[in-house]
Amino acid sequence: LNESNEWYEVTEIVVPNTFTEICGGAFYGCSSLTSITIPDSVSSIGEDAFYRCTSLTNVYYKGTIEDWCNISFGNYYSNPMYCAEHFYMLNESNEWYEVTEIVIPDSVTKIGNYQFRGFKNLTSITIPDSVTSICGGAFSNCTSLTSITIPDSITSIGGDAFRYCTSLTSVTIPDNVTKIEGLTFDNCTSLTSITIPDGVTSIGHSAFSNCTSLTSIIIPDSVTSIGYNAFDGCSSLTSINIPDGVTRIDQYAFRDCTSLTSIIIPDSVAKIGFYAFEDCASLTIYCEAQSQQSGWDSRWNYSDRPVYWAGEWEYDVNGNPYPLI
Repeated sequence: LNESNEWYEVTEIVVPNTFTEICGGAFYGCSSLTSITIPDSVSSIGEDAFYRCTSLTNVYYKGTIEDWCNISFGNYYSNPMYCAEHFYMLNESNEWYEVTEIVIPDSVTKIGNYQFRGFKNLTSITIPDSVTSICGGAFSNCTSLTSITIPDSITSIGGDAFRYCTSLTSVTIPDNVTKIEGLTFDNCTSLTSITIPDGVTSIGHSAFSNCTSLTSIIIPDSVTSIGYNAFDGCSSLTSINIPDGVTRIDQYAFRDCTSLTSIIIPDSVAKIGFYAFEDCASLTIYCEAQSQQSGWDSRWNYSDRPVYWAGEWEYDVNGNPYPLI
């Protein structure tokens, strides 16, 4: 009701400065909501708080970047930028401006779950050496982010961290990171190169799935497992090395790698999941083992690509495999 005691539709909401929390589901399904103003007093936003806010366009935040980094988000749909297009803060003249570049202050030690999820107009971000971890979904759906420098201080990068960063072209993962979690770079469709350090021991499920511009990747010798769908849909991938330490390649790991022409499977690989090389239409497989291992699923080569076992192939002068028969 308005001052005239007449009903009106709420399209803009200003959260009072006394609020410290936006509870889970607080604005669930508010499909007419177009803008919300959040005070710096808010320190947590619960699960699904902005789920199905399909008209939400503008988020106005009264705090600093440090304050924003101290907000904890309950899940994927807690961050209002999940559906909003524009994020505004106050400048020194107390005027609203749209945030497209972010410098995280040295006082921040962790970028939390979903912290900048959906910041669609964010073009650059600077992360200081004080930060030691990037949590799950931290930069997912930052569709205008073209590059990011991850400092050497980072020891862990959570799953979904850069998922759907469709403008991101290159990433260097710091030496202290030991695991690439599931979905970390899923659907980074502009990613052409990535550097994986020697300390990484596993590549999680769908870690690079649908990275359609990725042409090659070097997997370090430290890696022992390649998760399911890890490179699924990497349609531009022409070469990939599997180091001798790998013992496990899970299902669909290289499905739809339609440009991949050859792959060498070391005899250390004890398990290959079903459909691991499905729809790799140009692929020839060279195996260091004498025959199929007992831990390989019977459907590992479901698309029936040519396979050459030990003694049936050699390396040419350039180090490329070729069949003897």
